[in-house]
Amino acid sequence: MNTSSYSPHFRQYLDAMNAGLEEAKNAKLKRIEHPTATGIRKSRKDDLVSLVRELRMKNEELRALAAEPLDEIYEGLPLPIKKKLGIS
Repeated sequence: MNTSSYSPHFRQYLDAMNAGLEEAKNAKLKRIEHPTATGIRKSRKDDLVSLVRELRMKNEELRALAAEPLDEIYEGLPLPIKKKLGIS
């Protein structure tokens, strides 16, 4: 490889290619070492815990609101339908 006429140009090409690959490798390693947090991951645990508690309370409120109309609907159903649904 050192004795042919294209050897110096080929060596320059290989050196340039290796330098580019080295830069890409180092950039990827840097991103892996210091990832940027996105979405939920950037929130603090205390904030997430309070958010979950708040959402659970809202969920319970909505379930309570939906229970009353459903009970009225169930009460209005005829007995054969209740038996088929397994309500009574």
